[in-house]
Amino acid sequence: MLAGRTTTLLVTGEIGIGKSALLTAIADDARALGFRVATAIGARLESDLRGGVITRLAEGLRDGAADSLDRFHRVVRDALGRGPLLLAVDDVELSDSWSLRCLAYALRRVADQPLAVVLTATTGQAPVGEVTLPELLGAHHEHVELTGLDVDAVAALVGDVSAAACREVTRGNPKLLRALADQLRPGVTAAEVHALGSAEIGAALRARLRRHEGAAEVVRAAAVLGEDATVDRLAAMTDVEPRRALRLIDGLVRLHVFRDDYPLGFAYHLRKGTVVSMAHGMDFLARGDLVRAKTFLKWQLRLFDELGAVAVCPMAILCAARLAEVLVDLGRFDEARDLLARHGFADELPELFQHNVTLFARGKLKLATDDHADALADLLECGRRLTASTIDSPAILPWRSLAVRAHLALGRRDAAAHLAAEDLARAKRWGTPRAMGTALVSVGLTTDDEAATRALLKAVEYLTGSVARLLHAEALLELGARLRRRGHAERAIPHLRQAVELSARCESKPLIRRAAEELRACEPATAHGTVHGLTKQEARVAGMAAQGLTNRQITEALFLTRRTVELHLSGAYRKLGIAGRADLAGALRRHQDQCSA
Repeated sequence: MLAGRTTTLLVTGEIGIGKSALLTAIADDARALGFRVATAIGARLESDLRGGVITRLAEGLRDGAADSLDRFHRVVRDALGRGPLLLAVDDVELSDSWSLRCLAYALRRVADQPLAVVLTATTGQAPVGEVTLPELLGAHHEHVELTGLDVDAVAALVGDVSAAACREVTRGNPKLLRALADQLRPGVTAAEVHALGSAEIGAALRARLRRHEGAAEVVRAAAVLGEDATVDRLAAMTDVEPRRALRLIDGLVRLHVFRDDYPLGFAYHLRKGTVVSMAHGMDFLARGDLVRAKTFLKWQLRLFDELGAVAVCPMAILCAARLAEVLVDLGRFDEARDLLARHGFADELPELFQHNVTLFARGKLKLATDDHADALADLLECGRRLTASTIDSPAILPWRSLAVRAHLALGRRDAAAHLAAEDLARAKRWGTPRAMGTALVSVGLTTDDEAATRALLKAVEYLTGSVARLLHAEALLELGARLRRRGHAERAIPHLRQAVELSARCESKPLIRRAAEELRACEPATAHGTVHGLTKQEARVAGMAAQGLTNRQITEALFLTRRTVELHLSGAYRKLGIAGRADLAGALRRHQDQCSA
């Protein structure tokens, strides 16, 4: 360029990646090399003002306003007559169309001059006017795409302890890292890093989405649907044509809000202050990772609570409802009840879509605590509202599956069977493993004989390949319980054993307890006062160990300490006269035979 050739550089990257800082450094270096430098910044609020950007460039060259194409060309040409020149425009995509036309006009007429033009633009963001960047730049220009900092650079900002986790959730974006670093404390864990965030970033994202009508609604729908988000379902939830939904998704991929991948997912783990901030918490809930789901949602709810927004903000209501659902699955019923009461969600609820999730969570809590009549009332009200909103999908809120259980608990088998059949018909239209598996479990609970077993086997088949571990565990439990009641204990044991294992991984105490009780019911009968003198607890622990459960799984199923389990096993080994676990199954069979004789 110093030899007399115009050079044009386009620097692109996401919001906060460092484009402006790089442009400032280039301008400083250029001044040090003897360049005249003129800078301008595109702004969304000034994008309709004719000539805003080139006026600032012309003023930077001390040549006053540039009110025509020729005038701006003369300003640039005159500046070049005095030496090399740098023109730098930050956020060029937000520049007014007239300024871009003037810049393009001048560039095509000074190609043999010592001129450097450096422009920055946000990845995926089209210019606000009709002039495109290729039209502005022409065929010959350099392009640099800025990417995130590596782990070593991140460590320099936040420290070594949490560097890898910070790099993962921010993808090395400096702006996100600075916002995150302000909240880090000594000894922070990776899980805690994933739960942190910044309202500043949420505000930037909201500003970015405002330019794309319907984009915020698509993001909200994707957060609710989680792994079940497809173009058709997002279109249905946002009430737009599928082709328009596809265009919006494509734009959100270019903006790096969504990953360019299938299934659809969010590009960042860190999105606090926006609907996306809860997406990962709800995703962990959908996957049965209850502890991580609680961490994300509880942290976000605290932020909403600090703003006094829980009772009025739709996304805060959704966050509270999903957290209550997680607490129920964890078996923390009192905490879930207190959460709903504290935020005024225990009584009559206004007609707001997010309160459908509140009704679902409230019904789930009441069902888990044996308040069957009130549970059914909440679940049927949830169904009524969803039907009225035309968004009654089993992939969004499977209220029918819980209502089936409430009907059964109240002795209303016909009503339960009718609802289960309706749920299956709707699930077939969606066709996702989660929806099909959930509906087939309901059919299995309301059908007799072999039809029930077939439905439960099919539910397990659907959910085996799904990420929905908790639903998979529940299907295995119901299948095992069904087989045991029909006298097929040997066939039931592998399913129940897997149900214990999966529910333990999810840390769902209610499901662990139920699966363990069913598994114990499959044990050979062992009574007190036999010749071996096994206590009831020793017999339970020994029976579960004989069926292949590890000490950890037994501790979680029976809510005992690991030391207590080891003591019970040691006592059983001694009384049965065996060396260890490998001899346990045979010894228990002999023990049963002796008791029966």
